[in-house]
Amino acid sequence: MPASTDVTPGTILLDASANNATESKVKYYAPGNIKADANGWVDLSSGNRADISSFMTAQPPLTGPDAVIEEGGAKTIIGASTSTADGVLVLESTTKVMVLPQVESTNDVKDPAPGMMVYLNGVNKRLAVYNGSKWTYWVP
Repeated sequence: MPASTDVTPGTILLDASANNATESKVKYYAPGNIKADANGWVDLSSGNRADISSFMTAQPPLTGPDAVIEEGGAKTIIGASTSTADGVLVLESTTKVMVLPQVESTNDVKDPAPGMMVYLNGVNKRLAVYNGSKWTYWVP
């Protein structure tokens, strides 16, 4: 997980660093939030941990002829020509927002991947985050 000094508030990530990805959780960075830990991270997994070891071993290799190596400061910025935010994908706008996929139920999502997020547009409107084991629900 990145050091708090390198993170922009509002960053959401799947933290697979704990115990070799056997206790992953989805977090967002909100320093000063009353639910945040000492480093400024809020756990969106509602205490539910997931073992995503098998997903992590399916990632592209970092060595050999098929290696996929991220360039040091590489990032894609959408919405602006530059950004001070650090991330692989940075959405930058003061007037527009990211719209998540909308579903009636998480049962409508076939084969969810760890870190996947959807907006439930059914009776109970809320954010659903898949931590690799189960869906957790978040209402701000």
